Amino acid sequence: MSLISFPKSTRTAAFERLPVEIYEDSDHACQVIAEDIITKAKHANKTKPLVLGLATGSTPIKVYQYLIKAYEEGRVSFINVITFNLDEYYPMHANSIHSYVEFMNKNLFDYIDIPKQNIHIPDGTINADQVDK
Repeated sequence: MSLISFPKSTRTAAFERLPVEIYEDSDHACQVIAEDIITKAKHANKTKPLVLGLATGSTPIKVYQYLIKAYEEGRVSFINVITFNLDEYYPMHANSIHSYVEFMNKNLFDYIDIPKQNIHIPDGTINADQVDK
């Protein structure tokens, strides 16, 4: 292990380790991730909801497909799940085929029982003078 030089106040960060699991293929990895989300969603409740940070693009689509399937099979509810997406194109209307809102709706949200008020995606229609806020 190599030691990264940090200022004294952050030196302990050099020894922090994140668990890493390697799978033979992406399908298996996506199944494992989806099952972890399903398990956590089953234990979520109104006072302690499951909070997820979600991504767009091709990488998470299989995970979303497994979540939809589990919901359709009655294995999980997303009533007590809160989601956050980190980005959106600007300027962009939510109903544009290019928006992340549209992507998330078509690939996940339209098929599960997550309350709309629990979905948080940046607003691509705010006034330009409000963007920095």
